[in-house]
Amino acid sequence: MEKIKDRNALDREYETEFLRSLIPDEARPYGKLRRYSSGELLIEQGEEPEYLFCLVRGRCCIHMYLSNGRRMILSSPEAPCLLGEMEIFDMSPTNFSVEALEDSTVIALPLKEVRDILLESNRFLRQLCLIIADKERSNSKKLMHAGGFPLENRLAGFILANSSGRVFRIKKVEIAETLGVSYRHLEKVMSDFVAAGYLRKEKLTYYIEDSDALTGLADKLNVS
Repeated sequence: MEKIKDRNALDREYETEFLRSLIPDEARPYGKLRRYSSGELLIEQGEEPEYLFCLVRGRCCIHMYLSNGRRMILSSPEAPCLLGEMEIFDMSPTNFSVEALEDSTVIALPLKEVRDILLESNRFLRQLCLIIADKERSNSKKLMHAGGFPLENRLAGFILANSSGRVFRIKKVEIAETLGVSYRHLEKVMSDFVAAGYLRKEKLTYYIEDSDALTGLADKLNVS
């Protein structure tokens, strides 16, 4: 993790459309501009929440470990968005981890200093309610819509959402767990993608060779 000490760069981020109407002026001086490399953790499951993260550049993977030790991928949000927003209400330990999928820049707002400011700001709470409602609506649509499509479509979307550049490297058992399919079924579809030239496999790593074909499959999941 790299700390960016350029205050002017931080102020410019605050003036972007997403943050300008969201973060109260009183909370801005406490923000810290940080850059995370691909694979670095921003939030670790089970830890006490320290920061509200505003993802201003890049993409992350939100995942959680189940009681059986397996990892489930929940979502792959991209900038601009908030990370860890629910924890500001009760400060309970986080039940998920957030990992940078690619080099990502965030504004980290320390909750010890800004929590009361945020919770007392009608503007922030109003915008946060809209963000949470939109996220819930989007997730519900994706869940209901994806259930009616074959694994080929769902897997294509998952690969595109969780790749870093052209590289896709997630354990198949975790993919199967997340998509709710058998390992054997997943293995067959992955092999079909390789045979069709959509992916190229080198040991445990897959490389996207035909992103247009994967996008065509994934686009069928999109709903208005």
